[in-house]
Amino acid sequence: MGSVLGVSVGASAVRLACPAAGRVGSPVFRTQAVGVARGGPEELAAESIGTVLAERADTGPVSAVGVAYQDRAQAGAVRAALARQQLGNYLLVPEVTAALRTLEVSGVLADHVTLVFYDLGGSGVTVTVVDRSTGMVLGTARSDRISGDHIDRLIRDHHLDQHRVARPADAAAQLALDTQCRHAKERLSTSDAVCVPGEGGLLLLSQDTFDALIAGPVETSAHLTGEVVGRSGRTPDAVVLIGGGARIPLIRSVMESRLGLPVIVPGQPELLTAEGAALLARPECRQATPEPLRCPLRRRRRRRGPKRHPKPLPRGRVHRPAPRTGRRPQGRRWPREAQPTLIAPELASRYRHSVEWSDDHWQWRLMTATRITQGDLEQIRNSIQG
Repeated sequence: MGSVLGVSVGASAVRLACPAAGRVGSPVFRTQAVGVARGGPEELAAESIGTVLAERADTGPVSAVGVAYQDRAQAGAVRAALARQQLGNYLLVPEVTAALRTLEVSGVLADHVTLVFYDLGGSGVTVTVVDRSTGMVLGTARSDRISGDHIDRLIRDHHLDQHRVARPADAAAQLALDTQCRHAKERLSTSDAVCVPGEGGLLLLSQDTFDALIAGPVETSAHLTGEVVGRSGRTPDAVVLIGGGARIPLIRSVMESRLGLPVIVPGQPELLTAEGAALLARPECRQATPEPLRCPLRRRRRRRGPKRHPKPLPRGRVHRPAPRTGRRPQGRRWPREAQPTLIAPELASRYRHSVEWSDDHWQWRLMTATRITQGDLEQIRNSIQG
């Protein structure tokens, strides 16, 4: 039996993770990061997967590939890029699903049920509230007001304005300075001050100066997180910081103070989704598109008899129709051996309640705006089986 490969597709880097063979207990991964220099990260991910498959064809073939995606648009772009490389036998999984899988295996979540994922990457931050027991997304939002690249620019502009480093003379010098700023940011996660050499001079940066530079964007992202939590209708138990920016100390302290929740920072937060995609990949996996669940729900019978006319309104009063409340239930089904990767987060977030069950061939999920009784659920299941 061959190995599996997990891939995460970030704006600044594509990361690959492969579990080491022969391990008992928590898996240990061999990982690799490929920087996105030009073109789209989806194309780079497909090319990287093709390279790994070709290299391992004779020694230890890869039997399945899992690819974590950010949203439906990126899922489509990844699928198209893999098709151009003529690659198949892969499974697309949402980043939150992949991250949750890795955290479950690591055991760091304790007894927390409702989680807030704060994912700070190169191009922006994504905040997601997730029900751990069902994997359902209860609320999500994305912003580019803070990102890894934006933080690097803040460091660069600060040093240029203070005339501490020479202004880049060309594009190559500009890229070198940006890399120098990124290294300074990364080293500050474990140091109070850093000194990073470069062609334009030494880049000196203290933790206090760094915190002052990024305080505004971090506070903005904390406000966004509070809004997503409020819209979710749930009280979360913990915040999980993932992505390349999760190690920034100020983010952890601001989240703890603003939300009043424990904050979990995994050991390698930038690898969480790639490792989770590898754990979810299965040999000969099929990409499951959950089918709409068609089940006859009880409807009110229309009364027979003479048509009733509404009573006339008193003079001077304006009739405003009462707003419609509630939403029609939505159901999906997918093969038992597959993963339900294409249930849109924006669809799932509209429904506060869901129930799941399975039969010999299918896994079913019914999403409703209000809680349904056990009797209604049994009637629905019986109508499907009948």
